[in-house]
Amino acid sequence: MAEMGVEPAGTEPPLPSPAATNNFTENTLFTEAWKHRPPYDPKTPEEFGSVKWRAQCQCGKVSYLVKRDQPLNVKICHCESCQRMHGAPFQLAAIFHKEDLAFTPEAGT
Repeated sequence: MAEMGVEPAGTEPPLPSPAATNNFTENTLFTEAWKHRPPYDPKTPEEFGSVKWRAQCQCGKVSYLVKRDQPLNVKICHCESCQRMHGAPFQLAAIFHKEDLAFTPEAGT
């Protein structure tokens, strides 16, 4: 009979231990490629183009610009995962091309 919390010999635990998940070098966060692609790559106003919308989250730590009048699509999800994640009976998502969004550097200030 197996003991609770003790993995049987020769098996791997289902999740990595916390010590194995946060072992990045100092430079990793500054050189990750995704930070240099839209919508995270900082652009000058001339490079980004005409801004149609400015928005931010409720607390103001995340703000962004949108250069498209309307989203490509809008989705509403009522699945249990979305209900738990958002603490609401549904989740609404507006779909845009990544190039149509830009996070602003002054967010969180």
